[in-house]
Formats: sequence, structure tokens, C-alpha cells
Amino acid sequence: MEIHGSYLLLYGVGIILMIVNIIQSICRPKGKFFNPPQKKRDDKTVFRMRMLYAVSQGILLIGFVICAFNFHNYVVAIIGLTVGNILPIVLVMLYDSYLNMRENKQTEI
Repeated sequence: MEIHGSYLLLYGVGIILMIVNIIQSICRPKGKFFNPPQKKRDDKTVFRMRMLYAVSQGILLIGFVICAFNFHNYVVAIIGLTVGNILPIVLVMLYDSYLNMRENKQTEI
């Protein structure tokens, strides 16, 4: 059962949202990009976090566009939109958690 045309709207919204997310990840001032407390991070680490987000978002955007051409399906559009917008955030949070864990181990020694 397919909802005609609405999957195209989801693909369009998803593509626009992912492009805006990439631009924001590059242009937002330090401390205004997601929840990890970037003020305590040096500029090099913040740059790595932003590039991790932008690259993963770009790769998922390419995959989402490929899905838009190959799968004319509402369910695939919803899954692609969800994964495409949440996975880069999860990767940045995992990287921040890794950095916190590494800093805590260094202070214990």
C-alpha cells in the first residue's frame, strides 16, 4: 500500500534538511554546534567533530539521493530520512564520549 506522491515530498524535505545540516555544521560558531560541550575542546578537536558530522551527513545524503531514484517507496523514504539525520549526530556524540573517556583515563594515572 503506497501513498502516491508523498514519498517525493519526504525525499525533497530530507535532501533540503541534510544540505542545511551540512552548512550548519561548517558555519555555526563554536559552542553552538550540538550538545557536546565544545567550549572545553580545542579548535582542532571541534574541527574534527564538525568534519565527522559533515562527511557522514554528506555520505548519507548521497545514499538518500540514490534511494530517491531507485526506491519510490514511502517506508524507504521515512527510514532514510530518519537514519540520515540521526546517524551523524550519534557519530559525533560517540566521538565526544570517546574523548571524555580518554581524558578521564589520563587524569586517573
